[in-house]
Amino acid sequence: MWLVIPAVTDHNLVGFANAGPGAILVTLRGSAEVWTGSWEVISPQPSDDRIWTVSYESMPASLGDVAVGSGSVDDAMDELRAVLGDAADFAVSDPGLRNFAKWLRDAVGLLDDPHPTAPYHPDMLPDVGYSLESRRLLAASTRAWVFGGLGSWNDVYLEDESIGTEYERISSRLWQAVLGGLESAVNAFEPVP
Repeated sequence: MWLVIPAVTDHNLVGFANAGPGAILVTLRGSAEVWTGSWEVISPQPSDDRIWTVSYESMPASLGDVAVGSGSVDDAMDELRAVLGDAADFAVSDPGLRNFAKWLRDAVGLLDDPHPTAPYHPDMLPDVGYSLESRRLLAASTRAWVFGGLGSWNDVYLEDESIGTEYERISSRLWQAVLGGLESAVNAFEPVP
């Protein structure tokens, strides 16, 4: 099984249901399937506050048609570290983004943490089969996930409109580095002998 994230995704859409960029590629005995999730509202005001349900569907895929694009964990860590530094520096320059600087710096710290834990869903990886570097990359990528809807990195008012181009450039690079980090970390499974 592999996490597959298309190279062309838009960080501005991630706050909307079913706009997530990932799928699961499953290969068995020479055949392949791609699994995707679809979210829908089941009840606008249920008693347990759970309004969503998710359904997973599979489609046959040709192994030649599906590219598993994860790079090396080391390369993904280097890219994430670089863009996190740039994004944190940029964030402190604008009041609308300033609150994200700490999140981004915390993510950098997770790249070197001796006991990294993802701040959300810390059980994303099993206890075995992943290196310390993979766990660091996953934790840092999870912490660097500043994208979403209301109140997210995508939902800011830039006081200085002239920095809009730089904001878009950094946002795109951060988005790609976070997705690349997640994909590389998850796909770095090493079977235990």
